Amino acid sequence: MALSRELGGGRIGCVFILLLLLLILFISFKAGPVYLDKVNFGDDLNSITSKAGVYAWNDRRIAREIMTAAEAYDFEINRDDIKVNRINRYQQAPRIMVTVKFRRDLELPGYTHHFTFEATSSGLIGSL
Repeated sequence: MALSRELGGGRIGCVFILLLLLLILFISFKAGPVYLDKVNFGDDLNSITSKAGVYAWNDRRIAREIMTAAEAYDFEINRDDIKVNRINRYQQAPRIMVTVKFRRDLELPGYTHHFTFEATSSGLIGSL
């Protein structure tokens, strides 16, 4: 008979916490691949920058390679989002630095989140 006097407050709190955990798990499941693609694109950017320095690619070729890599990961990128700088300072090894801004939209029920990232990579100019 003592059970009939319980209000059920513990059950409501448990259901609330369970729903909150499910929401966090759902968002992580949707956003996790975006961050994984960001890391993989950063690795590709490092590879492109190294090749550009060794093979003396021009800015146009570098931009084309970066845009191809971004397209493979479904990132949106414009030519203006790619900055290529060649640095040749006295008594330092010449370097090439590439900075890229890229973005991807994530569709959630009732909401669209716009992820915006920026990656920078550098490599030596010339062959070893």
